[in-house]
Parts: sequence; structure tokens; C-alpha cells
Amino acid sequence: MFITGPLVFTCPDTLGEKLMYHCHLRFYLIGNCPDILTVLQETALPEHFSRTVTQSSEPKAELLAAADLILADLTAIDGQKTISALTVGKKKDADLILLTDRAQTPSSEILTEDIFDIWPLPMTAEEACFRFQKWLRTCKMKTE
Repeated sequence: MFITGPLVFTCPDTLGEKLMYHCHLRFYLIGNCPDILTVLQETALPEHFSRTVTQSSEPKAELLAAADLILADLTAIDGQKTISALTVGKKKDADLILLTDRAQTPSSEILTEDIFDIWPLPMTAEEACFRFQKWLRTCKMKTE
């Protein structure tokens, strides 16, 4: 996460002072999932949050290294090679979500703590929105 601006924390002896910050999130979608792209672009963000959304058909090192949230569609690419490249190329605190066909779920030996979640495809826009909002709540709690 990229946090800009002043961080002011509420203290018991300073009534009325509020937590103020700005958090700019960078979302990176790898693959062709138009419903998920729309969710990333249009879902309302919490107050003080903004976003940049990028997409590519294959992983790009510079986008991977800058992203706070990476969603990688493994249905059209070599999953094992891609997972290795993603976990090595992402920044340490970035969350990686794998988008997979239920029959294609990666084997347990390549799933590591670097993978935040696995979302099954196909997925309705409503389900994608629900899952993304859940991720946003987690992100907001970590930021505060």
C-alpha cells in the first residue's frame, strides 16, 4: 500500500482529533476477466482511498512490482510457472489472488503463504464484488 499525506492518530487526551490519511491502492489484473476488471474499477472504495487499475494478458515485471493487489487468471496460462514468477516478482506486502477453474486449482506443494486467496472461475460479477469488498475491508483494517 502506498500511503500519502499526514497520519494523525486519535489519542485519548486529544478529543475530536481523527485519523486522517490517504491510501492509494494499485490493482493489477493479469488475464482476461472483464467482470473482475469492472469490479476493480467501479466498486466504491473506503473514504481516503483511491486506486489505479492496470491489466495485461501476461505478467509484466514493472506492474507486478508496483501492485498492492494482484489478481492472476491462471485459466489460460501455465499455472505453476506463473505462480513462481508472481511470488518472486511481487513486493513483499502485496496480496496475490489466483483466479482458477475449480478443476485447475494448484497443487498444495506450490501454494505458499505468498498467496492471499484463490477465487474460482467462472464467477458472477456479484460474487467478485463481494470478494473484493471483503478484501477491501481487510486492507482498510491493516491500514488503520
